[in-house]
Amino acid sequence: MSTKEAQEKIVANMKKWQKIENAAVASTGRVIEQTENPLIRLVMEIIQRDSQMHHRVQELVADSLESKAI
Repeated sequence: MSTKEAQEKIVANMKKWQKIENAAVASTGRVIEQTENPLIRLVMEIIQRDSQMHHRVQELVADSLESKAI
C-alpha cells in the first residue's frame, strides 16, 4: 500500500468515526431530554463534550492529510 493510499484510508476512517461521534452526541442528547436525574445528565453532558472534541481532532487529522491549512 502506498503512502497516499494509507492516508486516504485514514481520512476515510476519520470521517466514519466522525459520524459515530455525531450519533453519540445525538443519543446522549435524547437521554438528557428524558431524564431529570442530575448525575445521569452530568455524565451525558461529559460524554457529549468528549465526543465533540473527538470530532474536532478527527477533522484536524483528516484535514492535515488532505493538505488543508490547519
